Amino acid sequence: MSKRQAGARVLFLAPYPVADAATRHRILQFFPALREAGLEPTFHSFFPPRLYAIKNEPGPRLAALKASLLLAACGRRLAELLSVGRYDMLFVHREVFPFFTPAVERLARRLQPRFVYDFDDAIYTRPTYQRNWRDWLRDPARVADVVSLASHVIVGSRHLEEYARQHTTAVTRIPTPVDTDRYQPRTSRSPSGDAPVIGWVGSHSTLPSLQLILPALEILRSRGHDFRLKVVGARNVHDLDAGRVPVERVVWTLDQEVANLQGCDIGVMPLASSPWEDAKCGFKLIQYMAVGLPCVASPVGENRYIVEHGRSGLLAESADEWVAALGSLLRDEELRRQMGEVGRQRAEEQYSLRALSGDLVRTLRAVLG
Repeated sequence: MSKRQAGARVLFLAPYPVADAATRHRILQFFPALREAGLEPTFHSFFPPRLYAIKNEPGPRLAALKASLLLAACGRRLAELLSVGRYDMLFVHREVFPFFTPAVERLARRLQPRFVYDFDDAIYTRPTYQRNWRDWLRDPARVADVVSLASHVIVGSRHLEEYARQHTTAVTRIPTPVDTDRYQPRTSRSPSGDAPVIGWVGSHSTLPSLQLILPALEILRSRGHDFRLKVVGARNVHDLDAGRVPVERVVWTLDQEVANLQGCDIGVMPLASSPWEDAKCGFKLIQYMAVGLPCVASPVGENRYIVEHGRSGLLAESADEWVAALGSLLRDEELRRQMGEVGRQRAEEQYSLRALSGDLVRTLRAVLG
C-alpha cells in the first residue's frame, strides 16, 4: 500500500439515499471492506430521504414541498462539490447533480483529478417506461463526455462495459453484489399443499415489465396450475391489473426485503429488449439466487450470463416459453430445490459482496496510485 493509499479519504456522491437499491448495493455495503483496506469513505446523496420518498408522487399538492426540498438539495450538493479538494478521490455514482451533466462533472474533475465514475443503467439513453422532469434538464448523450473525463469507469454489466470502452480504456466491470450473509435461503419449506409463490421484486419504474408475462400466467391458471403471484415494489404495486391471476401486493421496506424474497418459490425477471433494458445488470436474479430461488428470466442483457439455463434457472422469451418454464417449476418441487441450490452457490461464488469487494478495493487503489 502506498503512502497515498494509507488512510485515503474517498468522497462518494450518488443521486439517492439509502432507500435506493443502487446506493445500498453499489456503494454503502462496500464501506466495511474499504475501511478494512485502509480507506476512509464518506457518502452524500443529492436527494434527502424525505424528497426521495415523494419524488414519484403525482399531483400539484406536493409541488411546493418538492421544489423547496430540491432547492435545498442543490445548495448542499454545491457545498459538497466544492469540498472535494479535501479528499483524495471522488467517486460518483451516475451523476453529481440530477441535471446539467456533464458541466458539473467537469468542475468536479478540475477540483479532484482522481475521479471514479460508476453507473449501472443505460443512462446514456432514456428509460423505456418512465419519463420525468429531469429529462428536460439533461442530455443523456452527454454521458459519454463524463465517461471520457473520468480517471476510471466502473460499470455493472457487459453491455455497459462495451459502451464505456467506446470512450475510455480505463473500465472495470463489477456486478452489483448481494451480501450472502444477509441474503440466505429460508430454513424450512412451505407446508405441503401450499400453492407455490411466483415472486417479483422491483421499483416504481420497472413494474410495467411485469405485464409482459401476465398472459402466460393466465394461461397457466387456465390449465389448472395453482399458484400465487407476489409483487414487491413501490406504492404503485397497487396499480397492477393482473386479471384473473391471484396477486399479493407488498410495498417494499428494507427491514422486510429478505423475508419477502424468502417467502417465494420462484423468481421472475421479464424484460423486453430495448436500448435501456439491454444494459440491465440483472440484480433481481442475483437477489433471487442468493435466497435459493430458481429463476425464470427473459434472455435480455446480463440475464443471459447470470442464469445458467437448465441449471440455476430457465430463460424464456415467448409466451409459450414462459408457460413451459414456469409450468415445469410449478409442477416439480424437487426441480425448484435443485435449481435453487445451484443458484445459491453461483451467487456466493460470483455475485456476493465477499467475492467482489476485492475488485473495488483494487480499482480504487490503482486510481490512487
